[in-house]
Amino acid sequence: TRVCDNGQIVLDQLRVCWHPFILMDYHMPVMDGLECTLAIREMERQHSFPGKPPIYIVSMTADVTGGTEAACMAAGMNRFMTKPIRMKQLASLVEEVKSMISTGGIASNEK
Repeated sequence: TRVCDNGQIVLDQLRVCWHPFILMDYHMPVMDGLECTLAIREMERQHSFPGKPPIYIVSMTADVTGGTEAACMAAGMNRFMTKPIRMKQLASLVEEVKSMISTGGIASNEK
């Protein structure tokens, strides 16, 4: 588990160590969640993570203004969650994603 303060740090970390699952804040300094997700998807297209499945990216945001969810999904995020996120929700999500990763059943742009 790693905590990154901005999207650029996320990309730097991925270049060192691939992660199957990212909880991505929508609003971050330096590089926001949308820009970071687009960069991750481009890295995947460029085969930067050979032999690895697509990273499962979940947007977490308090921004519920119109178009935010659509923008996240268009950028390549797999799921959209609004804050505050309850611990039970998070635990359920983690178990679901772990199951998908272990069975290779990660699909793009799920809700």
